[in-house]
Amino acid sequence: MEFNQLIRLKRKELNKTQQDIASECNISFQSVGKWERGDSLPTADKLPALSRALNVSVGLLITGKDDGASPLSSDFDTNKFCTFLASLRARCKLTQSEVAKQLYVNQSTVAKWENGKLLPDLNALKDLCVLYAVTPTELFSLKADMSTHVVTGTVTNAKTTRIWRSLKRWKTATALISCFLIAFIVLSTVMITQNTSLLDYKSKYEAQVAENKDAMAKYNDLLSRYEDMSSDYEDVAAKYEDVASKYEDVASKYEDLVKETNTIYTLTLIDDFAENKTTTSDIANNDYFTLSSPLKSGYVFKGWNTAADGSGEYLYGNIKITSDKTIYAIWQPIWLDERVYGESAAKISDLFLKIEAEFEKLFGYYEYFRTLFCSPYDEFSLFQQFDTASSIYKCFDKTTLYEDEEFNVRYYSLYICAYLSEAAEIAEGIPELAELADTLIQAQAAAQKLSLYAYASYYYDDTQEWGDEYVSYVYKNYFDDYAPFIKIICDSMGYTGVKESPYDAFVKAYSVNS
Repeated sequence: MEFNQLIRLKRKELNKTQQDIASECNISFQSVGKWERGDSLPTADKLPALSRALNVSVGLLITGKDDGASPLSSDFDTNKFCTFLASLRARCKLTQSEVAKQLYVNQSTVAKWENGKLLPDLNALKDLCVLYAVTPTELFSLKADMSTHVVTGTVTNAKTTRIWRSLKRWKTATALISCFLIAFIVLSTVMITQNTSLLDYKSKYEAQVAENKDAMAKYNDLLSRYEDMSSDYEDVAAKYEDVASKYEDVASKYEDLVKETNTIYTLTLIDDFAENKTTTSDIANNDYFTLSSPLKSGYVFKGWNTAADGSGEYLYGNIKITSDKTIYAIWQPIWLDERVYGESAAKISDLFLKIEAEFEKLFGYYEYFRTLFCSPYDEFSLFQQFDTASSIYKCFDKTTLYEDEEFNVRYYSLYICAYLSEAAEIAEGIPELAELADTLIQAQAAAQKLSLYAYASYYYDDTQEWGDEYVSYVYKNYFDDYAPFIKIICDSMGYTGVKESPYDAFVKAYSVNS
């Protein structure tokens, strides 16, 4: 059975359309139509997908005989396939020239098959299988015994295919020559017909000359009328000149307006902390530009200013562009300015951010303590309240996890003292920051003192009557010890008032006077 008949039959057995086959093979449905009409044959790279689409072996597609093999499961790899062809030729001890002679093709064609510039079609594949003594399935699975020399097969199909292709080209050439002959005959007939009609054209020309004489007489009459109208035209021309002068005035004003509208100005933004410190934008006259509000840890963005030192006008939001403009990002440091103290300032600022995070955990412990004080009085909650309060103070200088087994509460490490000590050590290395180093050391000592003093001082006094007055008294004592030491640490960090400090947040949330 011919290939075109085979794929049409298998497609209909699977109840698939040409478009279905084309989609599964990643080709156009027109290509499938050409295959089924016998106008063209698929190349090697299309056969694996076609084998899966029709659920047949590749051997059935190439030879027309079912070898019982399964459809190809893997996609086509051009490089591996071409390399395998060259290996099969070498196994048969054939040159490219000898293969070309056997298959009735040019040696360059065989070379292109092996370097991947051209892929053999179905007929060529059939001949190659015979010549190299392999089955189609072995050829496409790239598996064959390469250890022994193989006696090549005899190719009987190649010459017939070559002759068929030659006949097809001769048929095409004959059809083209026939078309040229028909066109020549038609044109010759038209030329003869035109020659016979030249006499008719001559008589018509003479009649037209006679009519032209009458037309000339009418033209002369119209010319005289035109001369009469020319005087009227001069009056109209004078009025036109007056209108033209007014037009020139309007056009001049219009050009000025267009020039003003099309003017492009340059807006330059300078930000020392940006990835690109200087950015420029070309903006049309009277257009608006939206200014951003960047963020940076350890700094507060005050705005864009017309002066580099912030002494000029501050600009916010959308600004109208009417001239070239340069504006500067003004930053106020919460702690130390990196532009002044460099990498050391960045390290200290990073430690202060970590202390802020530690404060958030510390306030979480304090919130738990405060919640317990709101609980109804009983012996269990009473001891848990005092134990929690003591554990909070221990966390100021705690370096490992603390777990209260009695009340099943965990108090995780706080490193406030450690971070203060590290920041002080960095500041000691910069003469200009000696005062800051001393302040940080004092804050560390105060935090450690709070840890030791508070834990040793507070205990349950069973001589006191438990009530609102006593609860308020104990809670106020805790707050009065807690708040000043938090303030000492925050002051040592040098808050400048541009950002709410942890001390401000603590007082706002837990002040006994609020």
